Amino acid sequence: MKFYRFATLLLVLMALVLPTFAQENTGWFVYLFDNVNNELVRVYETGEMEIYSLGLEANEATGLREMVISDDGSLLVFCKMIIGSPNPTARTLIVRDIANNTNLSETPIDVLYTGCRPTAFNADASQFVLGLAAELGFDANTGQPVASDDVSWRVQIIETQTGAVLDEINSAMPDAPTLDEFGGAAIPVMAEAISFQNDTVIFRGIPYVGMGLPAELPAWSWDLGSNTVSPVANIGHTFSDYLAQTGELVYPAVDESLPAAQPGGPTSQANVVNLQTSDGATQAIYQNSDEVIVGARFVNDGDLIAVQLLEGFDPNNPSDTFSMRHILVDRAGNVTELGEVYENFTQIAPVPGGAVITWGEALADADPVAKLGIVEDGTLREIWSYTPPAERGYSFLEIVWSPPLSI
Repeated sequence: MKFYRFATLLLVLMALVLPTFAQENTGWFVYLFDNVNNELVRVYETGEMEIYSLGLEANEATGLREMVISDDGSLLVFCKMIIGSPNPTARTLIVRDIANNTNLSETPIDVLYTGCRPTAFNADASQFVLGLAAELGFDANTGQPVASDDVSWRVQIIETQTGAVLDEINSAMPDAPTLDEFGGAAIPVMAEAISFQNDTVIFRGIPYVGMGLPAELPAWSWDLGSNTVSPVANIGHTFSDYLAQTGELVYPAVDESLPAAQPGGPTSQANVVNLQTSDGATQAIYQNSDEVIVGARFVNDGDLIAVQLLEGFDPNNPSDTFSMRHILVDRAGNVTELGEVYENFTQIAPVPGGAVITWGEALADADPVAKLGIVEDGTLREIWSYTPPAERGYSFLEIVWSPPLSI
């Protein structure tokens, strides 16, 4: 059976801070999340770093999909769970000042909601979006999901400083969105905000039933002023990136008229990258039939699209690992090959004027190493290498935050 090693697609603080770095570094930085040691690692463009703890005990945990960081990189919101407690699914919503190592608020979440996902701040970080979803009930005879009298999901606007709920839509409301294509009202929605700007939240609904994600998810726009919710077409694509400043969307898709490589694991098949403009017009700007397209996002201040490629399944060599690589594509379809190939884990993210790539090196005779490099003129320059403490185990460090694109 193949090892399926690529960036999680479905897919950051008691500070161990080096104070002089915070004073000397004035450029951009990114956060990587160490989910074994519950730490955020801040890496500057100089390659220097600071480490912040999430303030969690050994029996407490959170996940990459359960946290969000404000646009200025100063505030963290995450959902904490206690492992091995009488009610291990109970969550607590934490709002944390990263640099000052303090929690601004800690709010218990109703035990009904095992899904807890903060996903987007507004522009001044005074509010953020929280999605809550409950476990499904199933009919013992048919195995089909059963609608519950409980409120199965909520989308809330939370005041950052206090943790208070300012507004909400939920499954019990008469005009609430439903995931009809996944079974209707019985299926709870896990809301994932795509954008929170000008009192408007655009979010997509993920079916909270443990199934694999489809290539496209339903999406809605919530106008906080009028408190109305309306569907939004063509913006819920899995592994897509939305550029709110221009209204553009890029996403992997399948063109059935072209050959397509087979993925070797649980990810969607895709052989083109589509660019959708603000007026809804869509065109394919990149095509690849030999590798699986597993991600697309805007980088270089929105000028380029970074495309992540996964080696296709080879039935003649089923025990091979799947390698990954990144390329850059402009809106005219011109491709910049970056050259590097990764065997374990890799991500790409935007930074001012360019992009950074993180990857992991799994060494046979030593603990795995996390690395970060800057993409400059089509080449990668490594700026950082770090071996995190591995007493409790190791997982590859993932980028949980990078500076917002400035267009």
